Amino acid sequence: MARAAPALVVLGCLFLAMPPALGEPVAPLVSWSEPQADTSGSRRQGAADDAAAAAAVPSRARRSATAAPCQPSSTAVDTAERLAKLRALMRQSGVAAYIIPSDDEHGSEYTANADHRREWITGFTGSAGDAVVTMTDALLWTDSRYWVQANRQLDCNSWTLMKKGEPDVLSIEKWLGKNLDRSALVGADSRMLSYNQWSTWDNYLAGLGGPRMLPIEKNLVDEVWGADRPAYPDTPITPLDVKYTGVAWQSKVEKVRDSMRASGNDLLVLSALDDCAWLLNLRSGEVPYTPVFRCYVVLGLDAMHVFIPAEKISPEVRSHLSDTGINPQIHAHEEVWTLLPQLSAAANSVALTTPVVYHTGSSYKLYKAVQPGKVKFIASPVLYMKATKNSVEAMGMRRAHVKDAVALIEMLAILSEEVPAGKYWDEQMVVEALAKLRWKQENSHGPSFDTIAAFGKNAALPHYEPSNATNVPITTDNLLMIDSGGQYSEGTTDVTRTVHFGTPTPVQVEVYTKLLKGCIDLASVKFPKGYTMQNLEIVLRAPLFSLGLQYGHGSTHGIGHFLAVHESFDYAYDVNFFGSQEPGYYREDDFGMRLENIVQVVPADVKFKSTTSFLTFETTTLVPYDKKLINTSLLSPDEIKWLNIYNQHIRIAVGPELIRQNKTKAYKWLMEHTQLIS
Repeated sequence: MARAAPALVVLGCLFLAMPPALGEPVAPLVSWSEPQADTSGSRRQGAADDAAAAAAVPSRARRSATAAPCQPSSTAVDTAERLAKLRALMRQSGVAAYIIPSDDEHGSEYTANADHRREWITGFTGSAGDAVVTMTDALLWTDSRYWVQANRQLDCNSWTLMKKGEPDVLSIEKWLGKNLDRSALVGADSRMLSYNQWSTWDNYLAGLGGPRMLPIEKNLVDEVWGADRPAYPDTPITPLDVKYTGVAWQSKVEKVRDSMRASGNDLLVLSALDDCAWLLNLRSGEVPYTPVFRCYVVLGLDAMHVFIPAEKISPEVRSHLSDTGINPQIHAHEEVWTLLPQLSAAANSVALTTPVVYHTGSSYKLYKAVQPGKVKFIASPVLYMKATKNSVEAMGMRRAHVKDAVALIEMLAILSEEVPAGKYWDEQMVVEALAKLRWKQENSHGPSFDTIAAFGKNAALPHYEPSNATNVPITTDNLLMIDSGGQYSEGTTDVTRTVHFGTPTPVQVEVYTKLLKGCIDLASVKFPKGYTMQNLEIVLRAPLFSLGLQYGHGSTHGIGHFLAVHESFDYAYDVNFFGSQEPGYYREDDFGMRLENIVQVVPADVKFKSTTSFLTFETTTLVPYDKKLINTSLLSPDEIKWLNIYNQHIRIAVGPELIRQNKTKAYKWLMEHTQLIS
């Protein structure tokens, strides 16, 4: 999930740098030591394949070509033949090194199997990492979330793991500058690297006097992969009805054109897939968990060019995008490289997009396709427009959360009955069963990301996803954390609940209650319009800080309307923004817990009116908290009141839907878990 780095903001999955506590610390009710699990990065940037490993293997120094063979892990992938073929193509292309990033050409967080080039050439399946291949070396850079997994999957006779962030590990550009001749060329597919990333590397190397970056037209990994490379899914592109979108695509286009006029741009290039899908009111399924499709939109003030896969330009798509006033023209996806230079030649100012959290921004190849001197980099105007939902989208988001609550409540009801009775359940079974329950809901399009079902010490890894190697039974001895979400025509969901099917420890109860206090306190706060999460996050973290505890991942991200579960967000809150609030705590080799709600920003009712507008949050997620993990003596009267109102709201919103769907056991479970707390 996300390209995260320490910062003074928590936006999407960036970290917030804060002091360990505010004011005078409050001693915990239970005294205990707290070794913290590594929680760097955002929580869904991939799974830790070896949950049982206590520590990552130290970084290996660069191996010499004459080093004795090592013994690869039994789970390592032999990529020697692939590397040999790649190096042959590198020689033909005249490059001494070739860079293979994780990104697709649209900078997507989730990518189609056909775009898993770095995974295929390395054998490493983690979703974050960049590979560099030279004639004598093959190296993978990835961060601490993936070191154990990488050591298990990389063939150590071919690959060297570069532990990104370690003090003795050079960055990619510094390694290239140290190990290549000044006259060497470093090749890469410039579609797959953002302008910012390419420029950063190239400028550093230029400052050394070489080597230099060289765009290579054909992707060399694709050439090696050949006929074995997976095809893109044949899921058709279909219109999303205005009864779901609330606004016709023509109106959206005119609003974007207004922003272009205001900024003095007569051409805008959109490359982010969710930007294109939202603007055009189209959806598909080319990328796992995200209903998008390969697309570029080049928007002028009097014309619009849409570039999508040729085989998906159906009569339905043509009919949907027909409008004489907008003048849309539809082209095959790859034709953008031919037409963009022509279109930019007639323009005065061409806007390309800059990186914003999950958006990596325009690729270097897009930049080079525009005539020199005409590029202006801006944040995508669509990014901001789609973040604030219209009234129809907002209603749909709330409706989606009712359906999603039905699925998750039924899952929790089943587990609450069967686990204590001794029936076998494991993590992977929960993932599969919950997916089936979501698919049964009307207008369901499946999960919105890989479900995290983590029991016991596996939950101490924030990004854990169960695999055959790590899957464990669920018992009454520890906590189960389920972080999951769904895609519906009405909206996208994301929810985390932590439960215990036996008797939790006093420490677990205390920490859980502190996390709950943070959720309640932030959901209750009233704040002036213009505030950001940076202004408010201390409210969420303070209860955990009072125990001398903290967590390392981000606390919020935006969420799309039947689009990306992670939607970029780095600006002030406004009415009808939907996003997450998700505190957690992770004790290494013991347990982990996280509570996550999606909230909607709404106007606040304040006593004294002024020219300043005040806002607050309404919790959209509708799944009860685990009562046995709540110590009500740690909650204030206002917090208990909030919890009772929330539980009553769940009863009113979800109860009738459970009855309508004839889910009587789940309804009974809901009523038991939303009883009045005194």
